[in-house]
Amino acid sequence: MKRSLPALGLILGLLISATQPSPAAAPELKQFLARHCAECHDADVQKGGLRVDTLALPPTGADSLNLLVRLHDRVQAGEMPPKKTAQPTSTERQAFLRALGEEVKAAESAASVGGRTLVRRMNRVEYEHALRDLLALPLLRVKELLPEDGQQFGFDKVAGALDISHIQMTKYLQAADAALRQAVVKAAARPETKLWREPAARQYSAHGAVLQKCGVPMNNRIVAEGLTSHIAGNPVADIGNSYRAPSFKGEAESFAVLTGVIGAHQPEGIQIDRFNPPVPGWYRVRFSLWGLRWERTKAVAAKRGMVRSYVSLGLPYFKDAQGRWQATPLPPEQLAEKRGIREWQENVEFYGDGEATHVVRASLKGEPLGYFDAPSLRPTTHEFKVWLNPGERVSFHAMTLPATAAPGGGTSQGILDYEGPGVAYDWFEVEGPLVEQWPPESQRRLFGEIPVNAYPRPPLAGVPTVAAGATEKLPLGGFNGAGQALDAERLLNLSGTTTTRFNCAVPGDYEVAVTAFETHAGNESAKMRVLVDGTELPHARFEVNALRGAPKTWRAKFRVASAGPVELGVEFLNDFFDEANPDPHLRDRNLFLTGVEIIAPKAAVAATTGATPDFRSLLLDFASRAFRRPATTEDIAPFGAIVEGQLARGVSFEQAMLAGYKAILCAPDFLLIGLESGVPQPTKGAPAKLGDHALASRLSFF
Repeated sequence: MKRSLPALGLILGLLISATQPSPAAAPELKQFLARHCAECHDADVQKGGLRVDTLALPPTGADSLNLLVRLHDRVQAGEMPPKKTAQPTSTERQAFLRALGEEVKAAESAASVGGRTLVRRMNRVEYEHALRDLLALPLLRVKELLPEDGQQFGFDKVAGALDISHIQMTKYLQAADAALRQAVVKAAARPETKLWREPAARQYSAHGAVLQKCGVPMNNRIVAEGLTSHIAGNPVADIGNSYRAPSFKGEAESFAVLTGVIGAHQPEGIQIDRFNPPVPGWYRVRFSLWGLRWERTKAVAAKRGMVRSYVSLGLPYFKDAQGRWQATPLPPEQLAEKRGIREWQENVEFYGDGEATHVVRASLKGEPLGYFDAPSLRPTTHEFKVWLNPGERVSFHAMTLPATAAPGGGTSQGILDYEGPGVAYDWFEVEGPLVEQWPPESQRRLFGEIPVNAYPRPPLAGVPTVAAGATEKLPLGGFNGAGQALDAERLLNLSGTTTTRFNCAVPGDYEVAVTAFETHAGNESAKMRVLVDGTELPHARFEVNALRGAPKTWRAKFRVASAGPVELGVEFLNDFFDEANPDPHLRDRNLFLTGVEIIAPKAAVAATTGATPDFRSLLLDFASRAFRRPATTEDIAPFGAIVEGQLARGVSFEQAMLAGYKAILCAPDFLLIGLESGVPQPTKGAPAKLGDHALASRLSFF
């Protein structure tokens, strides 16, 4: 279809920021529309979804401009007015098209002078990347916490598709909170770089693979001693709900995985799950792996071949000496016939004509970290660096293995009746954290060089104050959280933490003394730990081996870097209840606190740092980086009020500052792209230009 206006299709995406006065022909345009179009496109009838009686002239935005373009094309093509209705003369039609074209051109000209850029919010990928850069957390993952972004024209960076709702803001708050918690370290001192190493067979996921009949522990390339199995359920009464249940108790130098997917709960394969990163940071992961072909009881050279499952057991079912169901081994002549064999061609194409090499992918939360070769029968050591947070696990997925492995029926011995490809892991090693500086850069971005608890904090009203050199007995009635207050005790009858607050008059080295006893039950005494401001104190886990009438006192030390409020917590760790115990005095394990004292230093410790800046200077520095422009004291006033309010409630300085930082990370100046230099102001006769900060910001998000 021929168009008289060049590139009209591109105008559909135009976002108008300003328009010029309507041309003089606007009344004639409306008369033409009323005479030839309104009958089918008014408030009552809107054929084709088109309405012209409310048409904006000049256009006021992208939607109204889109309507003008659509109208122009339909009239030019002769589709409007319909051929069965009265037609305008050729002169009228050309005059209408000419006037309508002038309207479109005027709108386009106005947009080019006023600027075509709209303010928009970051999409979730940009938000994640901005937080990574701002907080020095290169592998931060918060994208999944945010809703999917809308799209226009196939892009998720178009302002019209990036709306903001209360749900969106709630999710931004959650994502900001998660990011800030990862940026702050709880360790009081520089963590020691340690080396952790264990056999792959010790990992919990390896034991899970054994249970799923898709993993086998090995010594000297043969099945390790300690691998046993039985038939779970009752195969005589209910064969349909019976299955082969293997288990492994022993040590193994290697662990072979025979399938790419280890059950529904381990889709990523075997994991390093007996190592927990103590603090967020960089860690070096090393591991040894090799390829193989499993043949029932031993590993042989990897080669492409048939995957086979055998049946080596039959009726009758019986119970062994341990009372577990077993099936009867088939006689040798039947085994020689390879009864019940199933086989299929291995459908993996990663093999050459010579040596077969498997491929293993390392990943973290589904994100690939690298791909590594597992050559046949040649243990090969690989390594990589990865940023880990506490609780995160690295997974290893053998990509070249089939999705299923050994059968699970009662007449099969699982992996002992299976032949197929596999990948063996010898050991896993994790070194870290690899600390280049302390505190880490992520915490420096928030609190600078000074320890978090060294900043001044206003005292909390209505709580005890521990004076220099004094011993203050904290009232048990002032404890909250877990447990309940009795006459002169606090009972913790369920696992949990009870907390209280007090003010420290001077900085220095303090001591807490907790007097307690237990009601004994089970095979161990009650256990407790002591925390200050949510962090467990060193050497502060205790076994409360004392009974009523003879309570004992346990002590722990902690340092307060600045005067102000402190939150003390006592956590009961191992609640126990055995209703079946014939002795009612041994059924319920509880923890009783009879006294908590704080012993203060006689004098304040000497200052180890320079003067601590006001918290507003921290907010100002952070906001300047977050807003992508120099922030002012007026800019941070609302966030300073949040911090002050938190401190007035007795919240720790760290938590108060994090509340202010979280508000900054959800503020329009951070979320919205395009306001870094204010609203662009056009000069007479020339297009408006973005300011330096706005231009730099847009380029960085391009």
